[in-house]
Amino acid sequence: MTTRHTLTAPVTRLPTAAAREVAHITFDGLGKIYEGASSAALQDISFAVQRGESFGIIGPIG
Repeated sequence: MTTRHTLTAPVTRLPTAAAREVAHITFDGLGKIYEGASSAALQDISFAVQRGESFGIIGPIG
């Protein structure tokens, strides 16, 4: 007896070129207050990072 099995992978749709071009993340009004701090380390920060970009905030902590 011969048994045949066919395995198929699910179809994964990739984003269109137009969708990849506009991929980004946006922060609006971001803030950070450390526990026990008397003032905010960050206050009302807004920025957008586009696809392929890196972003960092550098400074003292706590």
